[in-house]
Amino acid sequence: MALMFLNGDGMRGGRAHYTIEGVPLIGERRTAPRYRFYSVRDEFPALYPAAGDGQPVLGELYDVPMGPLRALLATEPPELELSIIELQGGDLSFAMVLRDAEHARGIHRDITSYGGWRAYRASLRA
Repeated sequence: MALMFLNGDGMRGGRAHYTIEGVPLIGERRTAPRYRFYSVRDEFPALYPAAGDGQPVLGELYDVPMGPLRALLATEPPELELSIIELQGGDLSFAMVLRDAEHARGIHRDITSYGGWRAYRASLRA
């Protein structure tokens, strides 16, 4: 089993949630305030470690067996990579983060101020 922090379509109700359907949801969590949050093509979110100006980002924490984790990772876009992040309270978890080369391109919209993917997506519908 692996703790996996999800902050996009892997969360309940998302397009990729089917890959972890039935996996134990530990609950909603926030990252430590060490990350910026980006929208990649308005299709998926991406965490990126911040140098001093990060904020907490809302997501869901799951205890995922290796089989479902492999299926979930297969749905992830090439701009992201698996990494370890810090949650509020100091716990560590796996999560998908924006690759350094993608961040360096400077083309992804910073959506940190929304605090989470669902809030950002709701703002697009408004």
